[in-house]
Amino acid sequence: YFIDQMRKFRNGQRGKHNLDPAGQVMATAVSDLSPNQIKDMVTYVVNAFGPPPAPVIRQQFLRKANESNASQE
Repeated sequence: YFIDQMRKFRNGQRGKHNLDPAGQVMATAVSDLSPNQIKDMVTYVVNAFGPPPAPVIRQQFLRKANESNASQE
């Protein structure tokens, strides 16, 4: 979910509404990030601030993200 939302901010699907200044900031912050940089950022946030089972979730996320990137290339 998290990586999908970051992609939507980067691709302009989120963060455009005038009544959403936080969304506009997020869209600006991630607009120049590559897919790998977004993965790295999400991985950092999950590891640093995620729930105790986050390392297991992180492995699942990385596997899915790698599969997704392979299918997009």
